[in-house]
This record gives sequence, structure tokens and C-alpha cells, in this order.
Amino acid sequence: MKKAMILVHGDSDTTAPTVHSKKMYEALKAKGVKNDLILLPAINHSWIGKTHEDTIAASRTALEKTLAFIDATIGGAHEK
Repeated sequence: MKKAMILVHGDSDTTAPTVHSKKMYEALKAKGVKNDLILLPAINHSWIGKTHEDTIAASRTALEKTLAFIDATIGGAHEK
């Protein structure tokens, strides 16, 4: 199995700066590792938004993009 990684980060994170994920993305890319960086707008650490609705939307976006990444990387359950 080839190596792959998805990074999901809130762009308003004050605990872990987004530069960490951006550097990891670039380092993986330079090594030829399939990876993706998802930046969630207006979301803080632990994917917490300013409102409950923002938090739900960020969680849904992260989940949908993660599942799409998995499908693109190893194939979906619907593929046989």
C-alpha cells in the first residue's frame, strides 16, 4: 500500500498554527507522498467555530473531504 495522509486544520486555530500543517503538506509532497490539506475557514482548534452551526458545518466538511480522500486513495466500498 502506498503512503497517504490527509491533514485537516482550522484556519483560525490559535493552539496549533496552520503553518505546521502547511509545512507538513509541503514536506510530504516533496517526498512524493499523496496528501491533501483541508483548511476549514473560521474554525479554531478541535474544529470549533464561532457558532454551533459553524462547528457542525466544519465537521461535515472535514468528514466529506476525508471520505473522498479515502475513496480516491484506496477506493470506495462501492467498488468491487
